[in-house]
Amino acid sequence: MLLGRMTPLTLCVLCAWTSACTASHVGDPLDAADAELPSDTSNRGSNDGWRGGVDVTDTHLDACGAGAEVCDDDDNDCDGVVDEGLGGEPCSAGIGECRRAGHFRCAMGGHESCDAEAGVPAVETCNGLDDDCDGDVDEDADIACEVGVGACRRAGTQSCVGGSYSPCSATPGVPSEEICDGVDDDCDGRIDGTAPDCGAVEVALGQYHSCALRRGGSVVCWGENGRGQLGNGARGTEWSSRPTDVSGVSDAVHIAAGASHTCALLSTGSVACWGSNIFGQLGDGTTTTARVPVSVVGVMDAVAITARGGHSCAIREDGTVICWGRNADGALGLDSVDGSLVPVEVAGLEPMLEVRAGGDHTCSRNDTGVFCWGSNSYGQLGDGTTTSRFAPAVVPSLTDAVELTAGNDHTCARLAAGNVLCWGRNTDGTLGDGATTHRAEPGAAGGLREAALIAAGAHHTCSRSGLDLVCWGWNEQGQLGNGTVAASLTPTPVAGSLGDVIYMAGGYYHTCAVRESGAVMCWGYGAYGLLGDGARTSRATPVAVVDLGP
Repeated sequence: MLLGRMTPLTLCVLCAWTSACTASHVGDPLDAADAELPSDTSNRGSNDGWRGGVDVTDTHLDACGAGAEVCDDDDNDCDGVVDEGLGGEPCSAGIGECRRAGHFRCAMGGHESCDAEAGVPAVETCNGLDDDCDGDVDEDADIACEVGVGACRRAGTQSCVGGSYSPCSATPGVPSEEICDGVDDDCDGRIDGTAPDCGAVEVALGQYHSCALRRGGSVVCWGENGRGQLGNGARGTEWSSRPTDVSGVSDAVHIAAGASHTCALLSTGSVACWGSNIFGQLGDGTTTTARVPVSVVGVMDAVAITARGGHSCAIREDGTVICWGRNADGALGLDSVDGSLVPVEVAGLEPMLEVRAGGDHTCSRNDTGVFCWGSNSYGQLGDGTTTSRFAPAVVPSLTDAVELTAGNDHTCARLAAGNVLCWGRNTDGTLGDGATTHRAEPGAAGGLREAALIAAGAHHTCSRSGLDLVCWGWNEQGQLGNGTVAASLTPTPVAGSLGDVIYMAGGYYHTCAVRESGAVMCWGYGAYGLLGDGARTSRATPVAVVDLGP
């Protein structure tokens, strides 16, 4: 049929085969003038569903607006827009706790990437969830546990079951009677806390380590351990802030410490040393560092020992003084600068009662006087000169000394009358005479009249005077214990009530004292844990060393 003018009915017939036709075309009035009716009028009576011989019922409605939009790159709902408003099928990203819900995006008639992003994995914990997002729940969530205290402490494991931990698998040990053995035998959390005759009787301080002699004869050390100066045999452990037992020493009667080595006089008269041995200061005939004690060659009758810097000395039963190690400027009493890997006798001395090693000098005394030898650049030999001596020189007019102590470059003597005399280097008031001028002869320290003990550090000095513990000299690390870091040219009281001190020692940058109870108090430089209080903090006032009893 030749079409002239396109009628609405004709357009609808055409749109039955397209999806762009809208529902508004259906039901438009027919133009009676232009309509061509079929010659067969057998169905004209009702005219239901037929217009111009074309069926415009269900088929036309389905194609033009009855469909729901789906992701197929077609305009199913006949609104002129393809695949609009579609989020796609549900989807998820990640696994376990990282799973997140989303929808696939509809593009080009198909579903593409999920619009969800997986969560971030966390550390797996015992909570019934897959925290680390690996598909497993609570794996590797077991934890270590401990039960009991002190020697009764036992290690075990808590297993993660069903999102919660099981009881610790360990069983506490059984308490026993406390004895002085460096162990918490009664499991109360205190080492030797109730043991009879326990606690310290002496301390010895090096540059970065400290040691204490216990009443039972054992020795403990703490602080830096890079050269084995703690004597516990440990390797890879560079320091300890708590006392650790020296291996194999149970009958010591005296201890002494150099810069990085320590020695113990044993009840048999033999001497054992450990730590740095670069100068032969361990006296075992080698220069090998020892992380556990080694015996000093040929010494079986020692009655006193001393150490500082890189050399050590001892007094034998007959009063002979022997020394070994570094001999810079004659500290061993040898007529050369060569050191010795084994003990050598200091010539020219009468029987001695006491010997004290300084940095590179040594002094000794008996009932008749005080004698010193070695480096003398600051007058630390006390002979009125600054000339180093390779043999003992007498300190003039000093016949009533009852105790000696020596620092790096100074020396002090306590007299029977209770006064203290010092000589040598006086930087920062090391001599305690109110000045900073070096002295080559003994001079009074701050008018002390009731001194009962004296101890020298590298560049500071301390004394127990009456009911007070006093210190003077260099104080950059708080080693004077008076709550400041300012140097003092005269004796100043140490903070706290320490009038019951029975022994004390000075290190390079710190000081320690033993009380009548056996407790040990330390103050000054705290790096490497050398104050023994379980920390690595410097202290300008005394703190107690832990685990020493009572």
